[in-house]
Amino acid sequence: MNILANCWKHFPKDQPRSTARAPNVVDPKWEAFLKDWASLMDSATEAEYTRCLTQFRTHSKAATAYVEDTWLKWKEKLIRFWVDTILHFEV
Repeated sequence: MNILANCWKHFPKDQPRSTARAPNVVDPKWEAFLKDWASLMDSATEAEYTRCLTQFRTHSKAATAYVEDTWLKWKEKLIRFWVDTILHFEV
């Protein structure tokens, strides 16, 4: 949730629809950022992680810098590739 709160401000705001009942139009750049973040988190190999990180870095410099400086320094505890290398015993 911190990523949503801290990165959203670096993208254009949602545009309201013409009718009150229709949902707002979400900025495509924000949707692409979230999609690339999800792909990065779900990387199954180190090569896939590197490829996803390269794609992720094409977004807002401020948003990607926040993510890299704050969250990706803990990648071994967040990214699927590293998390799956740790044996977890079922209870």
